[in-house]
Order: sequence, then C-alpha cells, then structure tokens
Amino acid sequence: MRTRTLQVLLVENSEEDARSLQEMLRRERPGSYEITHLLRMSEAEIHLAKNCVDIVLLDISLPDEHGLDIVRRSLMVAPGVPVIVLTGLEDETLATEAMMAGAQDYLIKGQIENRALPRAFRYAIRRHQFDRGLRQQQFHPRSFIESNVDALLATDRRGIVTDVNQQMEALTSWTRDELIGTPFQNHFTDSDRAAEGIERVLSGGNVTDYELTARARDGRETVVSYNATALFDWGQKLQGVFAAARDVTERRRFERVLAEIRVELDRAMAAAEQANRAKSDFLSSMSHEIRTPMNAILGMADMLWESDLDIAQRQYVEVFRRAGSSLLLLISDILDLSNVEAGHFELEHVEFDLEGVMDQAIELTAVKARAKGIALLSNLSLEVSTSLMGDPSRLRQILVNLLGNAIKFTDSGEVVLSAQGSASDQIQFAVSDTGIGIPPDKLETIFDDFTQADASTTRKNGGAGLGLGISRRLVEAMGGRLTASNSTGKGSTFRFTARFDPAPVNGSNGRVAIGDLHGRRVLLIDESSTSRLILRETLRAWGLESDAFQSPAEALAGLPSAMAGEHPYLLVVIDSSMPGLNGFEAATEIRRIAGSVPIIMLTSDARAGDALRRVESGLSGYAVKPVTRAHLLRLICTAMEPRESYASTKIEDCKKTKSTQPVRILVADDSPDNRLLVQAYLKGSPYQLTFVEDGKAALDCFSTSDFDLILMDVQMPVMDGLAASLAIRNLERERGAPSVPILALSANASVQDIERSGDAGCSAHLCKPISKLALLSAIVTHGRQPKAVAIVELESPGVERIDVPSGLEDIAPGYLSNRRKEVLEMIELLAASDFAGLATLNHNLKGSGASYGFPELTRLGDTLERLAKQKDVEALRTYITELRSYLDRVQLIVPA
Repeated sequence: MRTRTLQVLLVENSEEDARSLQEMLRRERPGSYEITHLLRMSEAEIHLAKNCVDIVLLDISLPDEHGLDIVRRSLMVAPGVPVIVLTGLEDETLATEAMMAGAQDYLIKGQIENRALPRAFRYAIRRHQFDRGLRQQQFHPRSFIESNVDALLATDRRGIVTDVNQQMEALTSWTRDELIGTPFQNHFTDSDRAAEGIERVLSGGNVTDYELTARARDGRETVVSYNATALFDWGQKLQGVFAAARDVTERRRFERVLAEIRVELDRAMAAAEQANRAKSDFLSSMSHEIRTPMNAILGMADMLWESDLDIAQRQYVEVFRRAGSSLLLLISDILDLSNVEAGHFELEHVEFDLEGVMDQAIELTAVKARAKGIALLSNLSLEVSTSLMGDPSRLRQILVNLLGNAIKFTDSGEVVLSAQGSASDQIQFAVSDTGIGIPPDKLETIFDDFTQADASTTRKNGGAGLGLGISRRLVEAMGGRLTASNSTGKGSTFRFTARFDPAPVNGSNGRVAIGDLHGRRVLLIDESSTSRLILRETLRAWGLESDAFQSPAEALAGLPSAMAGEHPYLLVVIDSSMPGLNGFEAATEIRRIAGSVPIIMLTSDARAGDALRRVESGLSGYAVKPVTRAHLLRLICTAMEPRESYASTKIEDCKKTKSTQPVRILVADDSPDNRLLVQAYLKGSPYQLTFVEDGKAALDCFSTSDFDLILMDVQMPVMDGLAASLAIRNLERERGAPSVPILALSANASVQDIERSGDAGCSAHLCKPISKLALLSAIVTHGRQPKAVAIVELESPGVERIDVPSGLEDIAPGYLSNRRKEVLEMIELLAASDFAGLATLNHNLKGSGASYGFPELTRLGDTLERLAKQKDVEALRTYITELRSYLDRVQLIVPA
C-alpha cells in the first residue's frame, strides 16, 4: 500500500542549507516528500494560508523575521500544522523556549543525520496530533464547567481556592483571577460553617445540601446549597475539594411562603374538623335527645295498638305511629348523612344473597305501594350471580330509598326494580317508575342534600331531601355512581352500578336449582306486560316453561287444545284484576276446562270475602303483590306438590308446669317514660323488675342484690351506663362471680357506639326506640329463662298445644306461619346442597324459637344448624321432616 506524499514547507534563507536538507529527504525516501522552499516568513504565511501543508521546517533567523515570534506567527496562520525549528546554535534555553512557544522539535544544522530528519518529521506530527487531542479533551470539560448552572470551585487541602467557573464569579462579583488563591470561607457570611464543610469533606465524608450564605463584593447575600466531594490525583492522593453551589434563595422564599400557607391550611383544616366534630356531636346528642322520648312515644303507641280500641281510636293511634316512624326515619337519615360526611362509616364485606336483599327491599316498600294501588315489581337477570360478598344492609338501604322515592312520586302504574350484570364484578341496578318525572334542570341537583325536585311550599310530596344524597354517597363508596334520567314515555329511572366480590358457593351462582320443576309448563295470565315479562324470566330461572296472555279470553280460547296435547299446563298463575273476566271468574272457567290443575292467584288489592272466593274457585295458592321470589317459589312448590295432611288426634287433658323462680331484672334508666314503657312491655311476664335512675344507683343496687339480667341505659346522670357496666364487671371479677348479662339501651346507633358498649362489657347493644318484640327477644336470648315457661306437656302424641306467652298473642301465629314456609325453603336448599343457607336459616330458628314460646324449635334449629355445618344430608332430611311434622301438629292456646 503506497503512502501519501508528505507536503513539507522549508523556510530557509540559506540556499546551501536548503539543498542539503532536500538531498537528505530524497536519499532517504525518494518520492515520499514534496518540498516547497521559501526564503522569507511573509512568503511562508501566504503559502500556509493557501496550501495544505503537513509539516514546517522553520529557520528562526530569516531576513524579515527573527526569533521565536516566527514560530508563533506560523502557528497563528496554521495552528494545525506542526513546526520543527532549525538553528545553527546549540542552546538548551533556546530549545526550551521554542518548545514552549509551540514547536514540536528543535534541530541543529550540521548535526542532522540522513535518517534523523524523517524520524523527526514522524515524531513531530504524532506529538502535534497528541497535543491537539489533549487540548480538545481539556477544552470540553472546561466548556462543561463554564456552562454549568451551578457555581463550581476547587480548593486545595488548605481550603484555598484553586479554580472557579463563571457562575462562581457571578455569585461573588469577583473575577477568576481574584478568587484563585483566596480562602474558601472568606466568601461566606458564616465562615466557620464554611470551613467546617471543607474539613468534613477532607476527613472522608461527603457534603450534600449544605446551606451557606454567599457574600458578594457589593455586600449582596445569596443563600446557596452546596454539594462537595474530595478531589484526588491519578495516584489517589488527596488534592483538595471540588464543590458545586446552587442558588436556593428563591426556593427558600417559596418554601417559607408555602410553610405559612400550610400553617394557615392546617389551622383552617383543624377548624373545619372541629366544626365537623361539633356538628357530629350535636347531631349525635340531638339524636339521643329525640330518640329517648320517641322510644316512649312509639312504644306506648304499640301498646295502645294491642289494646281494645274502637275504630276512631285506632285511626288516631295509627296517625301518631305513622308520624313517629317518619320522624325516626328522618333522624336516621340525618345521622347517616353526618357519618358519611365525616367518614365514620365502613362498608361490610360479608356473604349475602342478592335475591334476598332485593326481596327485602320490595317487602319494606310494599305497604306504601299497595296503599296507592301501584304495581311493585322486581326483575333479577339470569346472568347475575346472587351469592356475593359486600354490604347487604347498605345495598338494601339504597334500594329502599330509591323505591320509596319512586312510589312517592308515582300515582298510578308501576315501579320496577331490576338488576343486570354489567361486568364480572359489577351489577347494574335500576328503579323505574311511571310517575311525574323529573324536570331536566333538576336531574343533577336532586342529589344535593336537603334538595327536592319540587321545593315549593305548595309541593304535593314532602320529605327532607336526604335519601338521594345519602344513596349517592353510599353508591360511590361501592365503586359506582348514581344517576337519574327521564323515561321515554312517562316517569323516571334511577340507575347505579355497584361492585361486589363473588362468594365461594361451590361452583354455583347462588340460585336454587329445582330439579322437580324442570320442563313443566305454566299458563300465565296478567294484564301488565312488565309483570308478564318478569314472571316468565323468573319461571325460566327455575326451569319452568310458560305461555303468557294479557287477558283471560285469549288464554281460555286455546286452553282446551293445550290441555289435550302432549305437554298440558301443570300450573296456572293468574292476576286477580284483568279486563273482561276477573281473576276469580277466570279461575272458575279454567277449573271447568282444565279440571284439577293447580291455580295460583296474585292480587294487588286483597278484599273482604276473598277467602271464601278462594275456596269456591279452588285456588291452590293466593298472594298479595308484590310477591317475593322465595314466596312465589314456595307457592308453586306447594301447589304442584301438595303436602300430606296429618290426622287430628284426640287431645288429652294437660298440665302446665309453672316457673317456681322468677327472673330478676335490674332496669337503670333516668327517663320515667322509658321505665314505664319497660314495665308495660313486661307486664304479665314472669320477670321481677327493679328500677333505678342512674348508673351509680345501679352499681349500688347490684352490689347488694342478685340479678339475672341488667337493662342499662347508656346516658344517665351521676354515672353513665358504660361506666356503671365497667364497675359491675370489675366487681364481678373481685368476687369471682359469673358475669350477669348487661343489655345496653341507647339512642345512639353508630358502629362506634356499639363498639364502646362492647368494650364496657355489655352483652348486647339495643338501639332506641325498642319494640316490645325486640326487647323480649333480647331478654330471652341473653338472660336466664323461667323453667318450662309456656310449655304444655302432652300425655299423648298427636296435636301439641302450646300456651302463647303474654304479649305475643298477635304475633305468634304469624311466626309459626313463617316457619312453615321456611321448611319448604330448607328442602330447596338441601336439594341444592346449599349447606351455608341451611345453617343460617336454622341459626335464626335456634335464636328465635324459645323467644316466642317454642323451645322445641330452638332444639331442632340447633340440631339442624350443626348438621348443616357437618353436611350430613341424610340426617338433615330426617330432622327437616321432624320439624315439618312438629309445625303441623302445633296448636296455640291463647290466654283468655
């Protein structure tokens, strides 16, 4: 490979020396060098500026120039060309100065050998390239240093400044030359702290965010934040300190301003929280003050309702029972609003049945719907899993609020609750009505607290306007949003989506599978298209096939051929109010055509004489709308699979066993009305009552007497109920005595209040106002009961007579009726292997049976609950049959 010809500029005024040098290069490497010979420096400058030169041989004694300035001029014109100095003098000082002036080599004429000159060329060029690279390397770091936004400086080990950048010059108003050689700490107001920072770095530590105040030449002060580290040479020998300072004056000023703002915000927040606590405390206190007399008002109203009243008196009592209940709901709404705003509520995460929650919401609002003649319907989509994890009580509260609101603003037509699956963990709820609708400009403001769509003084529908606001907050806590819209035709629709977790239900979606009903054909007759749709969907979920008709005439026209076909109707579900023939007349016609096919009638308006007409029409089932799914399923199962009847057996004379030791109850309450109410509730019962008016009196009385149970009001003078409960528990521990059940009575119903009662040692927390049934149930659950209370010992099997406990005469029959319905539900749950549902039902049976005077139900409930947890199918089937048999044999004896 041929090398490039080297361009050499020879500047020499001696022709003889020039020829000698040219001859040396030609002999060494012929053709490798192209030499240009010039006699003067002025000519050389012109040649360097115009031509590409690789190296310069420069005599320092020329006619127009002399000395080392020749070298400097050459480098100024062509800084990229290396220079070799030629001289006839052997002078080391001159050689050193030439090198310092920028020459790459120094040659003495007359001492140059043939091969020395090319070698000098090569070394000069390489050294020049190296010097240029080194200068460039030094240039870039310096550029970085100068362009840095921080003020940079270096010191030696004594803290003397050795270098700075332009930012440091600007910070101190001193030049670089003025700063170099000065002590670092001299440029700061706090010199001792500055010197301490240098010492810290030199001692092996680092300095980060080290604040100092720089002092400029003109006295200006700047707060800076320093980061510093030790500076070492190539041999890792400590040389000094390298530091970077950043101006933080503005940042510190902003931080001071922000700190002042933060203090003001904290003060405002504290004031707001204090105001919120004061509001919550006020609402809680007012709730207690209102609930306490409400306890007496509603309790006495219930007692009056159970007494002998004429028609006018009963109407009067019903008025203040209804007004008291409305006031109590308002109090609960206000407390809910306060707790939600203050963040004092938490959603539960428990297993629940969605279908049951929807049915409960329908049942709670059914009375108002019936009173207005409105159809109240519920539709649960098939794809929705009903076994969920979440907060059923809050969901029920939302649904009841929306249903109640829809019923309030609907005078005719229907209100429909529906639930559909919108995602794997979301359910879309909707409550639609055919009411007056909502003005478009009110669709959002109706969710504001204390706001109604019609806020005029002449509005038809009252209310505080809290329900929708509370419902929206609860929905948001469930991960959804509550919205309202007007329907296309008439009325409005409220929608919300809530998130729930699926409950572990052994691969099932929580629905009960009814194998015996699968494929059976049902005839539906109902004027309402919505009702027909929901009924068909519900029956389809249970495996039933259905044909739906709007009028009896349409259904009767095809009934003969349907009954004569391969798949006749095995059940008829008919509405009572329809065009043409009414329900009873249609049932008679159906019975004439279809014979003994079971007929279930659903009615929106039960009337006097319906019982007789049911018998005359041969109905197998009868229910007042709205009908829950569970109730409808029981009606269908009963109608299609009639239960066997039990023959009556002659009842022998029986003998009651009476309690020989009364149950002693200590009642502590400062309200004379509440003491009178408890006395009225327990009148005629086998309980011996002792009354005191404050917690201190209760403690004194307990310390000297024996009691089986204590009813303790929470807020009382002298000593409150919780303090008294704690003192009683301490006294029991000192005596080594067993704990006596203490039932806390309070108008406060928050979770925190219940927890405080538990912390004080109370066995239960009863919220005022307390109904008679709730009080009796709590006493039975937690206290010692009289021996053999209200139990009749029969001398022969067959019908079992049970004396109804005093005060339960009106509700015991209904209680038994509900338990008989639950037996059918237990059979369904067992068929679906829903052992958790069985355990829950029988747990409730165990807890309530003895309260109503049926200890046998408590025994059977306890056994069935235990067997459900063990998943013992055969034993469960046996004991459910025993429970069914017992309920069919029971006859109640009401005291004269």
